[in-house]
Amino acid sequence: MRPTLSTLDLALVGLYAVLAVAVGAWFSRNAGRGLETFFVGDRKLPWWLAGTSMVATTFAADTPLAVTGIVARDGISGNWIWWSWAIAHLSATFFFARLWRRSEVITDAEITELRYGGRPAAALRAVKAVYFGLFVNCLTMAWVIAAMVKISRAFFDVEPAWVIAGCVALAVGYTVLGGFRSVVVTDLVQFALGMGGALLLAVLVVQSLGGLGTSAASRESGQGLIPRLERAVEASGGRTLDSVLDFVPPADHPTLPPIFFAVLLIAGWWRYAEGNGYLVQRFAACRTEGEAQGASLWFAVAHNALRPWPWILVGLASLVIYPQLPGTAPAVLTATTAAGSTIEVRPARLDVATGGSLEIAGLSGRGCSAAAILTRSAASPSLDQAPVVTVDAAAPAVGDPASVRFGAFPETGLYSLLL
Repeated sequence: MRPTLSTLDLALVGLYAVLAVAVGAWFSRNAGRGLETFFVGDRKLPWWLAGTSMVATTFAADTPLAVTGIVARDGISGNWIWWSWAIAHLSATFFFARLWRRSEVITDAEITELRYGGRPAAALRAVKAVYFGLFVNCLTMAWVIAAMVKISRAFFDVEPAWVIAGCVALAVGYTVLGGFRSVVVTDLVQFALGMGGALLLAVLVVQSLGGLGTSAASRESGQGLIPRLERAVEASGGRTLDSVLDFVPPADHPTLPPIFFAVLLIAGWWRYAEGNGYLVQRFAACRTEGEAQGASLWFAVAHNALRPWPWILVGLASLVIYPQLPGTAPAVLTATTAAGSTIEVRPARLDVATGGSLEIAGLSGRGCSAAAILTRSAASPSLDQAPVVTVDAAAPAVGDPASVRFGAFPETGLYSLLL
């Protein structure tokens, strides 16, 4: 029987929804004054709030599932598939953050026309707006919503479509009402809930296994995460404890061989070196160039060095608690198309550690729900996609005041397409 949220849990979820709408209503008094007010909050954010919002925006519903899945399948070092982007984040910090703030753009596509000018540059700016604001965003939201379905099935006795629709409606509501300021404030709350749930889950799971098991007494008794993980890995065959715990991928790593790892470190981060849409918007929203650089540095440290470790611990523990799950074995479903091609589908899974009270499960569920709503914000107009559509495609033709009022329509259209 799957976990069911208690009345207290549901009440807290409802309280958060009311809080989010109230924040949007509070900031709605000034949100429609102009493009800069609606999309970058009059450029008055402090570094810590802008940086935390950056970290929060990358905490999607699928992120904990992805990291724990990588750890369970490829060990800790498998995370270099995305840790390599830390080089890009530091590049943005020391070379680009100040320049983005100095340019006073709202979107990254806007720099195209400022740099080159003329009709060809304007056309390229519009094409980028449509391509990244609509097509790329819809593909991104597809895998995020797939994660939301898994989470909702684990915690709610309601059809996933209704849970997703509720999250989308809530995010659309507070974003349209309050603009960028309401998004950033709710980002802060959502990030605290999401990380609080992740930390609590990691602590409870490790405690249920007898602690980390790094002491001599734990090793002798065989209790604790590390001793039990060693037995589980050896029983599964094909791996050693060191291969699971290595921080740098060894030469025989299954998915990151030396040549691939070298390519990631040398060239895999170039695409993101200058920052991208949601980062640029927060650079632009900072009070000064120095604040923009500080926000970028805080994001680089928190995103890469602080945030993933609770998920990594849970991923390691899942190998002990669920050693025979299909997702830990190379289970593959195959099908042959009419053209003779073979399609392989590797089923994903959601690991939910058992034990503890329903209130504990509910807190972890609220953390994941906060992350899911956070992702809705990441695709909403005040963050990345609709500013591109509105500022880069609509504003040049419609004009500043009208485009602010028009800005709610790209958001509604985006979510209609996604749903």
